[in-house]
Amino acid sequence: MLVRVVCAAALVLGLATGCGGEEEGPEPLPPLAASQSPSVAASAVAVPSQAVAQTPEAAAEFARFFYAEVERAYREKDPTVVERLSAPGCSACERFVDSLTKLRDDGESVTPVVYEIIAAEAPAFEGGEARVDVIYNSPAITRRDRSGAVISTEPEVEAFEEQVTLVRTPNGWRVKSVKAV
Repeated sequence: MLVRVVCAAALVLGLATGCGGEEEGPEPLPPLAASQSPSVAASAVAVPSQAVAQTPEAAAEFARFFYAEVERAYREKDPTVVERLSAPGCSACERFVDSLTKLRDDGESVTPVVYEIIAAEAPAFEGGEARVDVIYNSPAITRRDRSGAVISTEPEVEAFEEQVTLVRTPNGWRVKSVKAV
């Protein structure tokens, strides 16, 4: 079963409007730990520069980026995409990783995994954590085994609400938790 059933709002949609300032190039995320495999670095995509700062707008943008990366992880069957954006102990992230690992290892396919973000907002925050409230739509999802037989289906989701908690690292944000509202 896809993680969306367990944690439907795990793909945060950040509404970053008017971040202002000079636009810089994207900043790649460093590995989370020295023990990460080379495949983690190979799957890395630069985090948009507007999603790095310690501001509510950047937190919302990072959440949006996270959901886009979850979509990519399912297209590529690559659990390392989610691992590199997750903080230790993020159970929703772990469920994504488990689902993606099973998908890859069992030769399954899933279509489509799409998170159409309607809204993402991070209220003002203090300290090293930010909460991003996300609302999204997602089409019905079908998971198939290696032969193409349907394993499971999940219904379309409309205006689903989640809270994504981000934790600050020296180089940006990581996802600490994702909870349905």
